[in-house]
Amino acid sequence: MSGARFEGDVDESLVVVGETEHQRELLSDAQETEFSELFRQMHTELRTYLVRRMDLDLVDDVIAETFLVVWRRWADIPLDLSGRRAWVYGILRNKILQATETLNRQLRLTHRAASVLDAEAALDPDDLEALHEARRLLSLLPPAERDALSLMVVAGLSSTETAAALGCSVSSVTTRVARARKRLRQILTEQDAGREKR
Repeated sequence: MSGARFEGDVDESLVVVGETEHQRELLSDAQETEFSELFRQMHTELRTYLVRRMDLDLVDDVIAETFLVVWRRWADIPLDLSGRRAWVYGILRNKILQATETLNRQLRLTHRAASVLDAEAALDPDDLEALHEARRLLSLLPPAERDALSLMVVAGLSSTETAAALGCSVSSVTTRVARARKRLRQILTEQDAGREKR
């Protein structure tokens, strides 16, 4: 079993916690039930809080990472509900700080990739218009998708290297790149349709 999943009003694909059977065995059935109940009680609350604080593309990842820590550190959870909420929010705060740090690192990497493109454009002036169009198209993407695509396509990093650079999993990178390519295809299709109407 790769992890525990929770039923309810929440999309089950958003949160998978626990990575091994051994980790799952660390909680008794009663504790697992308590964890599931806490998840159901706090998921929407945390999501609403995060939507106001950060990029929507990062919200579900931060929630999943928060509950993963809660799962792993269940032995440390306070017994009273108020204490539990505060404890979970403390973990969430740390995950927000980590996500913000990762985002800042991504922005620096994007800037470095842009510098590489500038150097290439200086060597071949005929490509300057294509460079500006590529930048414009990249700017239309959500930051997480833009950074993953830039690192893999522009910088030539592998998905593993990109994941390490962005501080996320390889599957997150491949999903972001796939979404970015789909968005770019849609944008280009819409642009072509607009030109044909003229």
